[in-house]
Amino acid sequence: MPCKGGKAVKNKPGVWDKLMGSRYWKDQEARCLFTPTPEDEGIQIADVTHHGSRVSITMSHPPSPQKGDLQVIFRMGFSRNVNANARFTSATFCVVFQRYVNDTQCAPLNIRDLSPRDEKGEETEVAVGAEQAVSAGVQAGMQGAALQGSVGTRSNKAYTLKTCSRVTGLGLGTPTATWTFEEDPGEAGKKGLDPHYPLHVHFSRQNTEVISIKFYAETVLMEGSKKKVLTIGNEKELFSRELVLSD
Repeated sequence: MPCKGGKAVKNKPGVWDKLMGSRYWKDQEARCLFTPTPEDEGIQIADVTHHGSRVSITMSHPPSPQKGDLQVIFRMGFSRNVNANARFTSATFCVVFQRYVNDTQCAPLNIRDLSPRDEKGEETEVAVGAEQAVSAGVQAGMQGAALQGSVGTRSNKAYTLKTCSRVTGLGLGTPTATWTFEEDPGEAGKKGLDPHYPLHVHFSRQNTEVISIKFYAETVLMEGSKKKVLTIGNEKELFSRELVLSD
């Protein structure tokens, strides 16, 4: 069945889901076949909305300029409902790759390269006004991803600090790629995730025409002080797509 790129369908939440603030979406195009063309920019493989905030995932398979290289590109998109004071604070995207060895059996397809592995997102400037308390001596890094310099415990002047999210990717040499996304936890943070993240995976060319791609994603959405966990599939119920390789 060819992929249409339709939206996932939200599962009716149970009592525990309501208590935990979680929302779960099911795959409506499981094992559909995606055949890329030179003209297309990929296909949407997941698209969910909650109270006006949206998470979308697209997949493409453009020709690689390097001989013997096979590449797949994903794009994670986060669109927040500003009227609900919403922001995405973190997310996880996990993808499992397999190659068909015959019509019914698959074998692991190990990743030769992936990106990003550890990268800061787009910087956003945040104004710190007069008489606003600011922690002293904050350094850039995993726990203060983009704060530049240090300021006193209380400022009598206006400062401009920078904040940016961070994305890390794991799975080199394995068939599973996992990316985690985190907003800047520092003093100038709390601005949420970036609107878009391109994610690249490279393999050595295989003697197969179709590869199996299975995935799930989990995002944390804050609406003011209310926390919602939006889940696209899970580790036991993965979304699945079949990708027809280009020549």
